[in-house]
Amino acid sequence: MGTLSSSGSEATYGDDCPSRLGNRASLGQSLGTSTAVARGRANDGAKGYCLKMLKADTVINEARTGETDLDFPFTCLKCNTGNPQPYVDDGKYSFQCTCGTKNAAVLRKEKFEVLFDFGALAFLDGYHREAVANFAAAFERFLEFFVRTIWSEKGLDDAAIERTWKLMASQSERQIGAFSAVYVSFFGESPDFLKNESLRVDFRNAVIHKGKIPTREEVEKYAANLFEIIKAQLMKLGAEAGRSLGRNASVLAREHGAWADKNGHEFCVYAFDGLLGVARFLPSSLETEREGERMGGNQRRIEIYSTKLGFSASLAARRMFLEACFARPAIAPPSK
Repeated sequence: MGTLSSSGSEATYGDDCPSRLGNRASLGQSLGTSTAVARGRANDGAKGYCLKMLKADTVINEARTGETDLDFPFTCLKCNTGNPQPYVDDGKYSFQCTCGTKNAAVLRKEKFEVLFDFGALAFLDGYHREAVANFAAAFERFLEFFVRTIWSEKGLDDAAIERTWKLMASQSERQIGAFSAVYVSFFGESPDFLKNESLRVDFRNAVIHKGKIPTREEVEKYAANLFEIIKAQLMKLGAEAGRSLGRNASVLAREHGAWADKNGHEFCVYAFDGLLGVARFLPSSLETEREGERMGGNQRRIEIYSTKLGFSASLAARRMFLEACFARPAIAPPSK
């Protein structure tokens, strides 16, 4: 049996047999602190899971060699064949491998994380208006994540949280108001970073609502600003953010895992950190980063996972990793 060696920003195994994580009830706690790319695998005949960490370099190399022509690199749990699947809104996936095995999976990644990565890829590809739209949506979904996290920490019932959020789900102004009220009550200070000039609201509205075509420099400045705001608030939330990520992952796994059991599918959980992965900013990850720097660890790993980098430097360091996890399928030539 391989042993999991967790070091905050990396995890390695002694062999290919992953370590036991436990049952679905504890799944969220385990996945709330995992980083890089992970795959959880159901144990035959048991409601338990294993976690297999895939290093960033592995994903990048597979994408380079054409072994993963994918939107996300799902893998058959029986034969280990790649089964690329496009991203879906609810994070629940099902597919049948060519070997006949039916697979089901969930993606442990918050909506704002995915949207910010989408924005980064649009930016890299030169789709600047689309990048702004994704960055703006990512920020709004981060506000939701923050509010829900604090409410959960305060012990509010999940059903009450859901009903309350629905009252403001279609109105950004209400969401900002809810965030402001929750923020000041939890931290005892005003969220001055929410001022229009800080968020560059006029720029966002001009691009999204008035058809403005932004320059690369304007988009980079906009993204960098939101990146720093979100990163700072994730670090401020600290362990609370990790618990929220774990709770959300656990709920998603229980729901889709039950469906998989009922319909004869193997079940797994995947996770990876993009530019704003919640797990990267947990207290344990930050301490591991500091320890790695003190001990003179692998410079490339420090570069990829450093939380001190701004948007542009982080994007440069993690570009190939992102492109491997969000690779666009090749477009077939028109038939003659």
